[in-house]
Amino acid sequence: MRRSRSSKVERKISGGSNNEVLKAFIALFLVAIVALAPLHLGANRPDSWTLIALATAFLLVLMTLVKFDGWRAPGAQMPGDLKISLLLVLLVAVWILVQASTWTPESWHHPIWSQTSIVLGQPLQGRISLAPEFSLQAAMRLLTYLGLFVAVLLLSRKNQRARLGFLLLGVICGVYALFGLYRYALGIETILWFEDQPQNAVLTSTFINRNSFADYAAMGLLISNGLLLNALARRNASQPSFLASIAGNDRRGMILVGLVACMAFVLMVALVLTAARGAFVVFAITAMLQILCFMFWGGLSPRLAIPVAALFCAGLVAVVLIWGQSLQERLVHAWEAPTYEKSDFDRIRLMAIGADAALDRPILGNGMGSFRYVFSMARDERLASEKWFSKQHNTYLENVIELGFVAAFALFSVFLMAVIRFIGGMRKRRSGQVFSNVGLMVCFYVGVHSSFDITLQVPANTILFVVILGICLAQVLAPPRSPAR
Repeated sequence: MRRSRSSKVERKISGGSNNEVLKAFIALFLVAIVALAPLHLGANRPDSWTLIALATAFLLVLMTLVKFDGWRAPGAQMPGDLKISLLLVLLVAVWILVQASTWTPESWHHPIWSQTSIVLGQPLQGRISLAPEFSLQAAMRLLTYLGLFVAVLLLSRKNQRARLGFLLLGVICGVYALFGLYRYALGIETILWFEDQPQNAVLTSTFINRNSFADYAAMGLLISNGLLLNALARRNASQPSFLASIAGNDRRGMILVGLVACMAFVLMVALVLTAARGAFVVFAITAMLQILCFMFWGGLSPRLAIPVAALFCAGLVAVVLIWGQSLQERLVHAWEAPTYEKSDFDRIRLMAIGADAALDRPILGNGMGSFRYVFSMARDERLASEKWFSKQHNTYLENVIELGFVAAFALFSVFLMAVIRFIGGMRKRRSGQVFSNVGLMVCFYVGVHSSFDITLQVPANTILFVVILGICLAQVLAPPRSPAR
């Protein structure tokens, strides 16, 4: 009897040990996906996002072999709004597949299929989507993002693992910023061994254009700033900071603070050297809001918050004056008539054309990934420029054009749910404030910049965004605890 009991205990210990080893391997594999995603032009090529999709599928298969007890603990059940949001995103992916299919009613099909059939003199299988092959790719990317979000959500329930993952995200962003500075300083025209030619007059790191890397750097900066503000607030309260809890003691925590400060400086210089004025302005506004939120809800006293805000503004201005000549020119000439007519005003006209296209098929949409074809049919004399647009430069409107209003709003539900949760977490929770703050600030930055750029249409940026959301939501939804904010 005693032997049978001891053997059961041994099997339980052995099983628990194997479970933890597999969890550690899964976590490392997930870090590798996130770290390598931007390597090939921000994963903005079919071979890159296909490889990431396969890696994510393998990751999820591995996760079925692991027991995740975090959501089963008392008071830690997955809330209904999160379940509904995840289900809605899954239904959107199904809807994209329906758009690309041929078995939908003929009345649903886009008129271009019947018109093309008449011109060619042969029958064609109609679809809702104008570009079914692009719709299938879009469905694969959406399912990849959903899979990564769920994986991060499950893995980040343990507080220490979430903290380490948060720090690693900032380090990954900093490494890409350092590589961008290296390429920029030496005038290297190619990205590693790839043949694609990026914009060479500005810093792009491994991304194909400045705006895409500027978004990546800005999200990394918001993480770094959140860690530094948390360290200041907790030191002012004579309590261990986020970084000190990772390091194990205050002395090593201060070393980490210094490293994060250096990382933030590198990211700021890199952001300025992209000369992406929209990303820079939105980041500057978001960073000031981040300080204010820490002052009202994060334990940062006004006596400390005001000098910090002044120091941040002075540092940002100094970096722009020293390294941001291209950014200065673009900011100064942003509203001058010649520049405005040639570039910015085109986007405003494009939004008007896009709005009309969305109203043409408000429910069924034109198929995810089909905007370039919609644009070719919808452009008119309002857009005098000969410039070709493959993106709407407004993520919300582009999703409505491609998915239809209902599916697009369902897709936005996760974003809205996360914002509500982060606001509630900042105002009500005494622990994990840094997760609520950074999560909300990243949502604010991405939400605003997506209204006039393609922030989330670059896979590497979307991967970073969903991973930040996953870590922050996992901690905001965790039962209250007393460690560092």
